[in-house]
Amino acid sequence: MSASSVHVAAWRRDVRLVARTAVYELRKQLAFRAGFLVREVFRNIGRPLVMIAVFWSIFRQDGVERIGTYRFEELARYMILVAVLQRLMFNERSLDLADQIFNGTLTKYLIMPVRVGRLFAARFVEHVALQSTIAAGLFVVGALVAPKIWPFPERPIAAAQAVVLVLGASYAYYQSIYLLQLFAFWLDVVWTLMVMARFVVVFVAGVLVPVTLMPAAAADFFRCLYPYWLVTGPIEIWIGKQSSHDFWIGLCIVAAWILGLHLAIAHVWSRGMRRYSGSGM
Repeated sequence: MSASSVHVAAWRRDVRLVARTAVYELRKQLAFRAGFLVREVFRNIGRPLVMIAVFWSIFRQDGVERIGTYRFEELARYMILVAVLQRLMFNERSLDLADQIFNGTLTKYLIMPVRVGRLFAARFVEHVALQSTIAAGLFVVGALVAPKIWPFPERPIAAAQAVVLVLGASYAYYQSIYLLQLFAFWLDVVWTLMVMARFVVVFVAGVLVPVTLMPAAAADFFRCLYPYWLVTGPIEIWIGKQSSHDFWIGLCIVAAWILGLHLAIAHVWSRGMRRYSGSGM
């Protein structure tokens, strides 16, 4: 076999190898992108669909026309808004501060010319930017596909007020997760605290059942907590069951919680740094 034949065979082999590798990489990237799309589109949709089915079974009973102040159509629209607006709720998995503390890798952030909290706050900004885009896209698609049942805002200003409350309450939830993860300075495991916190927040927010359908005493108490203004408060402002006056009340409550959590974070951080050795806990 001549030298030229060897070179041609090697060249052909390299071309086939490059082509197969390119196809493999393309399939891998497509699978990753498709998985991301499916995960982001269908995340938070399961629970609202289940609750719509539950409410439908209740309203099928003879004589049931309303649950509290809600008709079935209003509850269905409420759950649709839950699926859309809940996307703006901060995902605690996006924050790995506890792991950074426990493993000692937090030290690399301490030598940067910027506060550690500012760096982790960028996670919240990224989450809001991404999820706001996805939520807006889902809302537009739903409005085009099913305009008759879609929960359009009662007034344009109501939509803006609802979004402001959701973002403010979501930031308060981010602060809560940040605060809980700071306990890694003292505890070996903090993920259980975050799981319990999310369970409480989801219940108080009214993800499964509007808080206004709960007993009056519970509803009045939950109204003073920021999770209420993460779901129930904004949605009821959106659909016209609450007014601009309620928006200002909710904004003041959320602002107070943000300030209180900020002070708590500063205190716990200073206490934790006193015992942080820089090489893990």
